[in-house]
Amino acid sequence: MLIALGLTLGLNIVIFGPAALTVYGLGTNLAIQACVAAAIILLRQGRSRWSTWLVIAALLAGLGQALVNIGFRNSVGIPIGFVIPITLSGLVLGRRALMLVSASSIAIVAWASFIDVAAVAEPGLAAARSGYAPLVVFGLVVALFSLFLDRFFGALRRALATEATHVKQVEATREHFEVTLASIGDAVITTDPLGKVTFMNPVAEALTGWGQAEARGQHLDSVFRIINESSREIVESPVAKVLRLGGIVGLANHTLLLARDGREIPIDDSSAPITGRTGTLDGVVLVFRDVTERKQSVQAIETSEARFRTLANAAPVLIWMADLSGGCTFFNQTWLDFTGRSYSQEFGDGWAEGVHPDDLQDCLRIYRAAFAARESFQMEYRLRRADGAYRWLLDHG
Repeated sequence: MLIALGLTLGLNIVIFGPAALTVYGLGTNLAIQACVAAAIILLRQGRSRWSTWLVIAALLAGLGQALVNIGFRNSVGIPIGFVIPITLSGLVLGRRALMLVSASSIAIVAWASFIDVAAVAEPGLAAARSGYAPLVVFGLVVALFSLFLDRFFGALRRALATEATHVKQVEATREHFEVTLASIGDAVITTDPLGKVTFMNPVAEALTGWGQAEARGQHLDSVFRIINESSREIVESPVAKVLRLGGIVGLANHTLLLARDGREIPIDDSSAPITGRTGTLDGVVLVFRDVTERKQSVQAIETSEARFRTLANAAPVLIWMADLSGGCTFFNQTWLDFTGRSYSQEFGDGWAEGVHPDDLQDCLRIYRAAFAARESFQMEYRLRRADGAYRWLLDHG
């Protein structure tokens, strides 16, 4: 504030010369500086329009007082100073303020010129009339200047309003985008075209061990470290893969994410380029998820199936399994040893080739009817053994 007051005093001295250092000049300067100080206080309080009005009033008052003191005809350059409040009012306060300040400027100059001309017009009316000539020119200049500023600032305000609306829309879209990504269950990381992290949702933070604030600006390879589960070799960066292939890519099976805290997390992943409307690459989005539970479920199923096959193959009876359509999908080793045929030969309806021709029609009728009704069944038929002999079987299904 002190710097602003000092500059105001210096500006008055430059414009008005020694007159600014007189008692009357200093009083005027102090009054103007008080207005400027009050304007600064209002501006700090967020009341920018009141602050602008106060500055304009101080400028108009100071310029008017200077014109009266120095004389209109002897201070031709001072009216140029009215450009500042006129421009300021049009820029900040709008059309009405622009018209009001322009009219006030003309009135102040007219008042000063009237006093000036009245003081020197004793020799004759011609001198008085010639003294008003600069006033007419000043009025025309102010009118044209105000018209130009009105058009210019109107266009400027419309452009700024459009830009502000666009910025708000972009910010709203970005906020909606980030809220959406933060709410989904999968981990999401976005990068710029150079592979530097620009966004991470909470799931990605939890899996990688990196917070979004500390990860932003880091290269993805530092935050998202992945290796092959079997070979322990580093897997190619998804960003590099997207840039190389130019489309959506996925991770290979058996990929582990090395978290910051040392955890090794099996993940499934897909990456895609982020392209702008013109087709330029704006970055890459990486979506991945923890598949630990799924992998454990698959392993549990595989273990259970292996256990079942071991038990079924060791059983001293013939065991088969079929799907919902009735096609057989499993035969234990005892069945295969009995028939002397391979699994592929027995698969589906192939097993029926070993049924005795006299028993085949009834066997298939009972079998298919039970499947259609989703009922248990029991039947007897002869099945060809590996040595070609037929043996009677009691089949429960």
